Amino acid sequence: NCLRSLKGFNCLRALRHLSIEGNSTVRLDGLSMLKELRWLNIRGCGLSELSIASFKTLSKLAVLNMEDNNITSLCALAQCVSLRELHIGGNMLHDIGAITALSSIATLRILSTYGNSMCDAKSYCYYVIFKLPQLEILDADYIDDRARLSAMKMYTGRLTEDMLNATNDVTALKVNLSSLALVHLDHAITRSRFMNVKHLKLEHNNLVDVSVLGSLPHLARLHLKNNKINTSFGRTNQFKALIFLDLSGNYISSLSVLALSCCATLRTLVLCDNFLTRLDGLNRIKELRVCIVDGNKLSRTESNTFDGCVNLKVLSLRRNAFRTLKHLSNLDSIRELKLDDNRIIDIEEISWLACLPRLRALSLIGNNIVTECDRYFEFVTACCSGLSILDGKSLSPSQIAQ
Repeated sequence: NCLRSLKGFNCLRALRHLSIEGNSTVRLDGLSMLKELRWLNIRGCGLSELSIASFKTLSKLAVLNMEDNNITSLCALAQCVSLRELHIGGNMLHDIGAITALSSIATLRILSTYGNSMCDAKSYCYYVIFKLPQLEILDADYIDDRARLSAMKMYTGRLTEDMLNATNDVTALKVNLSSLALVHLDHAITRSRFMNVKHLKLEHNNLVDVSVLGSLPHLARLHLKNNKINTSFGRTNQFKALIFLDLSGNYISSLSVLALSCCATLRTLVLCDNFLTRLDGLNRIKELRVCIVDGNKLSRTESNTFDGCVNLKVLSLRRNAFRTLKHLSNLDSIRELKLDDNRIIDIEEISWLACLPRLRALSLIGNNIVTECDRYFEFVTACCSGLSILDGKSLSPSQIAQ
């Protein structure tokens, strides 16, 4: 026929079955009035888009055939919460991620997608099975347990295009991919979508290896808190622009294994809540300004730990097991030193800090010497004559003079 609009159907509000197949110039305005629809055929109607307004009231729709149109998005169908059977073949669905718009339809059992270019994507079937686990039949084939297992192995913990589209504008300079249970970063996606990114957050995932990020030319800030990183971080000449790195809450027991010397421009390094017993390899990070290593298992530093760290200005070693401050005396550039909640019981250990000419802020809260040494304040300020802040409190001119 030559149907152009569904507005005249508003008097048929009890209609349950409707086919307008082949009406190539029809518009779907008025479809939302047919709230009782269970079966709808709009095949070959020349449609290029589905409006949310048209489908938002079709909560009882169970079968939809929209083959042979020019549809590019399935987002409007998320409203059809009772949909069991969907035929979308022969449209213009190019992006494989379009399928994820159907993930909220728990009742969907049958899906047909033939004739869309997205079907040519590598491992397309496994991707659909993984993203739509409620399906029983895909493109006329029953989905067996073997196919489901293969899909799980292939895509569990893997960064996919739909994750990027759902959470970020990947043309932006800042991207947040935290809390997505990621295990693996796809090399092709990383190189094609993140080349301009400067600030990347991947916190609270399950990543072990992030060396694929080393090729990103503009990456300056990288947040990897609470992952499972414990292997080599990168190779020489990688991470060329990186200035901030947070590796808190990982499985790191050795800095030398991470090979952070590849990060030649790194200025801030955060390593809280790992399993470090030594800071071996820190002296290879020549541009380091700020180093925060709270909540590890450090009990001392070696004589060469800070050799080469000529630019280090802030060092935080809180919540460790330090008893001695020996070898901290060669931190010539240090301005702020935090040693809270360690095991320093001998006030004489403070003497090791006497030759730090630029030290202005010192914190020792939580160590026995703070509460058990009668002349703690006088001794510390005498040894560290340049202090202006002690244990979080600014020193007055009179206190400094004393």
